[in-house]
Amino acid sequence: MIDLKYCDLCGGNTYLIYKYETLETYKCEKCKQEFSFLFSPIIEERTEAFYDLVDVENKSKLEKRKLVIKLKRLFKGYPGFDPNNLDEQSYNSLNEWNLGIYSKPEVSELEKKLQDKNLSIKFILYPERNEV
Repeated sequence: MIDLKYCDLCGGNTYLIYKYETLETYKCEKCKQEFSFLFSPIIEERTEAFYDLVDVENKSKLEKRKLVIKLKRLFKGYPGFDPNNLDEQSYNSLNEWNLGIYSKPEVSELEKKLQDKNLSIKFILYPERNEV
């Protein structure tokens, strides 16, 4: 294992002098030697969110529109959420609405928000969802 705090040549302290994406370069305070490392990026699990419309099939257009507004407020600000896509899905009367793809921390945050909203959102690990 590489210890980036100490120089492998002289044992002196090192400090970061350059970082770009997965490349980091360190310099030794003592001998001035530079060391560069490439790190593998961490691939984060992503989760897809869906609203199942079983419970709104018999609702009026006004009730469905209120639901869309409620979902837009809850998911607003998340990069995986596209409000225009939600509008399109609601007008096309799909059986479920795709609400976007989210990271684990975003899913945890959304689940907390949803607890008191009486909404049932399915979070499915992406891309393991089977398309039919």
